[in-house]
Amino acid sequence: MTIGDGTMIPGWDAALRTMAVGESAAFSVAAQYAYGNAGVPPVIPPGAALDFEVDVLDLKGNIITDTTFADSAPLTPRTPSAIKAEFERRQSLKDEKKEGLEGALEWVKSIYIFGFFDAPKGGQLPWYLRPIITFPAMFGIVGVAFSVVVTSGAVTMERKAATPDDMLDLLSFLGDAVTAASGFSA
Repeated sequence: MTIGDGTMIPGWDAALRTMAVGESAAFSVAAQYAYGNAGVPPVIPPGAALDFEVDVLDLKGNIITDTTFADSAPLTPRTPSAIKAEFERRQSLKDEKKEGLEGALEWVKSIYIFGFFDAPKGGQLPWYLRPIITFPAMFGIVGVAFSVVVTSGAVTMERKAATPDDMLDLLSFLGDAVTAASGFSA
């Protein structure tokens, strides 16, 4: 049976939760914790208390009966000294923290965005996908494009009001562009 899954009477669940493997117990379950005033005729009369003698032979824990983390993993160390020893063991397995330039390079490699460009374990990315090359190249290309746009006069800091002729030129340009894109001629 599975304790706590609702398939047994509430008194049975409550009594078994207090027992350990190898324990024997005799207990009486009041009608309100058994089948109530209805009973289960003809086997159990209405309002009957039930008497049980139980021996717990084995326990195969389940998700419903675990009440603490200790119950769900009984082999995990739980005393302070065992926890300390396990922590120290795990710390000794970690790689030593690098310092200086090596430490700085490890830190830079661990930044999240670089993870998108990681090769499979043991593999190498093509040179053009390596972040140490790709990111500076992207910033350089954007910088050169921006300086070309600014020096060519395409973007200026001067402000002047648009004249009706400027608006007609813009509309004419847009009309020509739409005509050329659609393939129709007027």
